[in-house]
Amino acid sequence: MQKNKVEKINIALINKDVINLASIINKNILNQKKHNLDIIKRGKKLKEAILSISHDLRTPLTSIIGYLQLLKRSKLNSEQNEFVEIVLNRSDGLKKLICDFYELSILEISENKPNFQRVNISKVITECVLNYFEEFDKRNIVPKLKISKEVDYAYVDKLMLERIINNLLINALRYSNGDLSITVTASEWINISFKNGIFQNKMFDPTKLFEKFYTGDEARNKHGTGLGLYITKLLIEKMGGQVFAKLQDNMLDITILLMRKS
Repeated sequence: MQKNKVEKINIALINKDVINLASIINKNILNQKKHNLDIIKRGKKLKEAILSISHDLRTPLTSIIGYLQLLKRSKLNSEQNEFVEIVLNRSDGLKKLICDFYELSILEISENKPNFQRVNISKVITECVLNYFEEFDKRNIVPKLKISKEVDYAYVDKLMLERIINNLLINALRYSNGDLSITVTASEWINISFKNGIFQNKMFDPTKLFEKFYTGDEARNKHGTGLGLYITKLLIEKMGGQVFAKLQDNMLDITILLMRKS
């Protein structure tokens, strides 16, 4: 055989059993590839079906909630009021689940890339926190926002960033025992840390917080779908960022890293 020259192998010199074995292996490989493609196609069709169903369910459910709110304003006795409140709370929970499924399906199906732009991080975080002022006040929570002077702009999709910040604020509102601090620093990355206290009897595995449908404890199972932080992780990774969570001394610290430059 000459150098840099590929020659055909003389099949006649190969044992027939080896040829048969190679043929069987090749067929199995092709069948496995076809099977894997079928699984991917079925998975995509399922997600598209969930997306369609979620969209179709939202409209009638919104109407049901509207009628329940009207019923609650009518002249009801205390027992009837209690029943309406229960149904209304369950309906709100179902609506949130449907909305999360809808958003999740869009994220997993869509191949659209983030619309990257220079975004003022301090402004976005401050506005998001102010949007939840009333909810924080009801819970007697005073968010402590610390933004380093070095923090300026990040290279992100603004709508995705707002969704991420809102999800993390909602998470803190639901499960915090009253303490919440948001710290923003900058180096090669924009580093945003959400740190809040948790109740001693609400322990969970922080490494699983971003898994789909993970609720961790009874409180999370009652108030959440287990999709909010999973969606947060998807959004962060779509923008090339990272997210971590750790638990220490009854304090949960969720840290996200975002690209500072393009």
